[in-house]
Amino acid sequence: MTTLANGERKMGAPPQKVNSKTYVYDGLLYVKSELMGTNEPRSMWNQASIIDVYAYNKNEYLYSFYAYDHQSDKINEYAINDMYFFGLVGNSLVRYVFLGE
Repeated sequence: MTTLANGERKMGAPPQKVNSKTYVYDGLLYVKSELMGTNEPRSMWNQASIIDVYAYNKNEYLYSFYAYDHQSDKINEYAINDMYFFGLVGNSLVRYVFLGE
């Protein structure tokens, strides 16, 4: 916050974006993170998007997974079903397989 000469307070910078895309499927909330986690290796951040998974009915974090970039592009949109995570990456539709929990 910045205090102006007249006493008004304004934000000094826009707020930092934490989450960009969300998707709900079968009781789970999938959130694409826009901030690198404290224990997140920068090497992974540079080659994949991090998707956090929550059980929204229980207000519980479950796990995170990496959705790897495709031809140096990050995921823009995504959708999920029982077996696959589909990502719109650049001009490509990429299918990732869920291997189980």
